[in-house]
Amino acid sequence: MLLIEYLTKKRELEALEQEIESLKDTAEVRADLELVDRLNALMAEYAIGFNELQYMLETPGVMAIGFATAEPMPQEVDSLEAAPASALEPEPPKPKPKPKRQEKQSQEKQSQEKQSQEKQKQHKQDAPASAPGSIYRKRPLRVFRNPHTGEVIRTRGGKHRQLTEWSARYGPDVVAEWQEE
Repeated sequence: MLLIEYLTKKRELEALEQEIESLKDTAEVRADLELVDRLNALMAEYAIGFNELQYMLETPGVMAIGFATAEPMPQEVDSLEAAPASALEPEPPKPKPKPKRQEKQSQEKQSQEKQSQEKQKQHKQDAPASAPGSIYRKRPLRVFRNPHTGEVIRTRGGKHRQLTEWSARYGPDVVAEWQEE
């Protein structure tokens, strides 16, 4: 089973090598390889890495003011052959400006958002709140009376220290029965 997989991979490798050789014979690939060799030689001559070269070519005005004043480069790649494939691909096209129709729609969305914010502010003022400006209502006050000790606890949350101690000691179901109306 493993031998069959090995032989098929070997055949695929041989087919790819033949395809590479046939591509090397084309004039276009030869010209591109020659350009890469020349660029690598120039980069070595001037001690410039791939990222620096890419930065110089892509950043407007860097060639005019000189590279020494430019910002520091990210990770360094020594040659074009070692460059990641994503670095060699062209940048995606920039988005086109919005037509006026879409601008009008976006203005309508902004006005709708403002209206909804005003409604929320009004709702905040109408609703009883725990803190000024809060849109949440206060939790209801719950009163628990321990029949064993007669102690009374008033809480709005469920994590009251004494209440959790009672739940651990007597059980949560029993403590829930102690809640007064």
